[in-house]
Amino acid sequence: MPTPHGPVKAHRYSYEIANGKIPQGDGWHGNCVLHRCDTPSCVNPAHLFLGTHADNMQDMKRKGRQPSRRGYNNGRRKLTADDVLAIRSSTDTQAVLAARYGVIQAQISRIQRRVAWSHL
Repeated sequence: MPTPHGPVKAHRYSYEIANGKIPQGDGWHGNCVLHRCDTPSCVNPAHLFLGTHADNMQDMKRKGRQPSRRGYNNGRRKLTADDVLAIRSSTDTQAVLAARYGVIQAQISRIQRRVAWSHL
């Protein structure tokens, strides 16, 4: 179902066919249509319910779908787990380590204090 803002996702269209227009809701995101079955491609109206963006984020966390961005799983990471362990065992200064590994000194400090990469 096209709208002035572009196409509508199938699960939102299905929800509207079964339940009527989705209320605008508060905030920038408006209302979301969430899945009880946790299957993004599902369009069964019995599996769909309304919630806010915050509800959607809580539902994602509760169902264990939040991707881990810690350490190696962080797409912006420059270091490996072996690098982190080497940094922690090194006696070199933070400035030297930062230059060696191509990160800022503050990141070396966070690693040594176990604020960053705390899972290792």
